[in-house]
Amino acid sequence: MWPSIIQYVVNLLAGCFLFVLLAAYMSVAAGVTAFGLLLVVTPLILGGFCSSLALFAPKVSAILGILCTTPFLYAGIEQIIDPGPAPFPAMFIIPAALAAFASVMSLLCSTRSVWSIQKSIVGKTLVTVFAVLPALFSTYSLIHIASFFFGYV
Repeated sequence: MWPSIIQYVVNLLAGCFLFVLLAAYMSVAAGVTAFGLLLVVTPLILGGFCSSLALFAPKVSAILGILCTTPFLYAGIEQIIDPGPAPFPAMFIIPAALAAFASVMSLLCSTRSVWSIQKSIVGKTLVTVFAVLPALFSTYSLIHIASFFFGYV
């Protein structure tokens, strides 16, 4: 149970941090590339859907978390090799590495989900509320990003 909860919290915080950081970072960028769009959308998936999924299916969430942190690790390593306008590459590497580490530990250590451990209806309701709130924010944000790119603003 604890690896799933730790994974939930770390993915939620890393997703929020990377989304806020990249929203500011991409707003001063000259243009939006496909990789830049991936870096904007991936924190929403990590912080919203992946963290919520950690409460129901921790191993699936761990695999998705590793996949979601890979672009940020790549972006950080790329900035070490070829420095860009970012002040330091650790702003990509540290949150991504923490989320990837939490995902790997959850993949190795989790046996049951937080949902399956809860026996009462109150416990299952609380788990559902904690899972739905980040997912709703991510869905809302992804819809607005898609409507911006498809011209429905």
